[in-house]
This record gives sequence, C-alpha cells and structure tokens, in this order.
Amino acid sequence: MADIANGMAVKSPPSSLVESDDAEMERMDIKHHIFILLCSGNLHLAPLTKPERILDLGTGTGIWAMEMADQYPESTVIGTDLSPVQPTWYRQILCENWCQADHTDAMAF
Repeated sequence: MADIANGMAVKSPPSSLVESDDAEMERMDIKHHIFILLCSGNLHLAPLTKPERILDLGTGTGIWAMEMADQYPESTVIGTDLSPVQPTWYRQILCENWCQADHTDAMAF
C-alpha cells in the first residue's frame, strides 16, 4: 500500500521487519558480538571522551545500550524500540531512559 508524502507516492514500511521472538533476539545479540569483534573490541568508532547523552535507535535486546552505560556511567543512555523485548530488569535499570517508540516519528530528546 502506498501513501502520499510531499506529493509523492511512498511505500509504507512494516512496523517491524522481523518477529521479536527468542531466536531473533539471540540473532541480534550474536550480531552485536560480531560487530564488536570487527571493531577490535570497541563499542563505537566515534571519538567520544565524556558524552553527556547517548541515543540508541532501535535498541533491540538492549545489549549495546547496557554496555555503553557501563562504559560511560556518567552519561544518560536512551534506548528506543518498537517492541519492549528487553528483559524486565533492563528496563528497570535503564528504563527511566528507555522508551517504546517508532524512531521515524518525531521525538524530543
């Protein structure tokens, strides 16, 4: 189904490309570990020293946001995702800074 945006027909994206089941969450965590290996053990390649805020769009299982919060304890880490698939304890620890959101919508951070 196409929508009209700025006078042009655009295809509406699905709300989620894949299901958020246990197998998918495990795949996301494996992908995260592969990324870390490819980046020589680094969580990011940005030249960060003391970031005040870190935004994780599409946080998935939350593993990257949790590791960034550990690496930069003085920072506020905000994770967003379409589905709340993160463990309950994750949302309780980081959850004042976690929100269920579609990052294609306007958000005020």
